[in-house]
Amino acid sequence: MNQVPGTAGTRYRPGRYVFGSFGRHPRIWRAYDLRVKEFVPSDFTVPLGLATSEFVLEPLGPEHNDPDYDAWTSSIEHIKATPGFAGGSWPHEMTRDENRVDLERHADDFHTRKGFTYTVLAPASRDVIGCVYIYPRRDGDEGASVLSWVRTSHAHLDTALWRAVSEWLDADWPFAGVEYAPRQTALLVDEADSARTFDTLTLAFAADPVERWMYPEPRQYLAAFPMFLAAFAGEAFAEKTVWQAGAFSAVALWLPPGTEPDGDAIVSVLTETVAPDRHRDAFAVLEQMDKAHPTFAHWYLPWLGVDPARQGSGIGSKLLADCLDVVDRDQLPAYLETPNPRTIPFYERHGFVATGEARSGECPPITTMLRPARRHVS
Repeated sequence: MNQVPGTAGTRYRPGRYVFGSFGRHPRIWRAYDLRVKEFVPSDFTVPLGLATSEFVLEPLGPEHNDPDYDAWTSSIEHIKATPGFAGGSWPHEMTRDENRVDLERHADDFHTRKGFTYTVLAPASRDVIGCVYIYPRRDGDEGASVLSWVRTSHAHLDTALWRAVSEWLDADWPFAGVEYAPRQTALLVDEADSARTFDTLTLAFAADPVERWMYPEPRQYLAAFPMFLAAFAGEAFAEKTVWQAGAFSAVALWLPPGTEPDGDAIVSVLTETVAPDRHRDAFAVLEQMDKAHPTFAHWYLPWLGVDPARQGSGIGSKLLADCLDVVDRDQLPAYLETPNPRTIPFYERHGFVATGEARSGECPPITTMLRPARRHVS
C-alpha cells in the first residue's frame, strides 16, 4: 500500500487507491468513487453491528476517538504483525486530532456506503479492543477486502474475531467473495527441531521462580533445564503435538489424551541435577502435582514459552489460541501447571481456571489450572 504525500494522519483502508485527502487528487477520487458506488446493492440493509459473548461490533465514529486512539497506539507492533497489515503504512504516529479526522472519514464512508468500519468493544466495559474494516477489493473485482486487529492486551481474541467476522460476512452480507487474511500462527514442529524448541523454553523460563529455585546457578540451569524439559516432553514430538510461531519465538509442547510425561525420566533428571538438600521439597511438589493431575480424558500443556525478546508482543497468546482450537475439536478439557503467578491472568484470559496449588517447604508454589471442554466452532 502506498500513501499520498502529506496525508500521514490517515489510517489504513482496505481497497483504497490512496489513503489521503481526496480533495487534492480529484481524478483518483473519481476513479475510486465510480468503482465503489455499487459496493453493496442499494436495497441492502447494512448491519449495524455484531454481538458475541467476547466482543461487540458497532460502526466506528468520532465518538470512539479517545478509546480507539489508546487501543491502537498501545499496540502498534502487534498490529503490524497481524495478518494483512504487513508492509502497510498504518499504524504510524498520529495525534488524537488526526485520529478524530480519520474516524470522521470512516463514518462518512459508512454513511455513503463506500466502506464499512466497525469498532470492536468489550461487552461489559465497552472499552475499544479492536477494529474491523470492510472495503472494496484492491484488484477491482467484485467482493470485499477485510482487515481486523485487536489490541495487544486482547491478542487471544484475534482468531475468534476473524472467525466470527468471516461467518458474519458469509451469512449476512451480499459479497461474491471476500479477501480476509487467514489466522494461522501455530506451525507443527518436527523432532529434528527439538533442540530449537528447548532453546526457546530455556530462555522463556530463565526467571521463573520454581525453575531457578531448582537450578539457582546460571551454568547449572543452562545445562540441566533442557534435560528436565525433555523428560516432561514425553511423546509430544512423536505425537506431533508441538507447535511454534514466529521462527521459534514462541513454542507450545502439548500431550494429547492418553499420553503423559515420562515419570521415571523426570525423577532421574531431578535426582541427578537438583542439589540433594532440595530433593525433599522438589519431590513433594512433584507428588502433589501427580495427585492433582486429572484422571479423565484431557489435553495437557506442560510447556508454553516465549523468547523474552518477544514477550508482550501477543505472539504467545496467538499461539495458545491456535493450539486451543485444536483442543476444542476434541471437545475435551485442557490442563496445565504454571510455576509463575504472573502468568495466571494470561491463562485465565484463555479460559483456564485455577484449581489448586502444589507447595512444599522452600519450593515456590505451582498453580494447577483447568480449562473446561468447549464446543469447536469451524
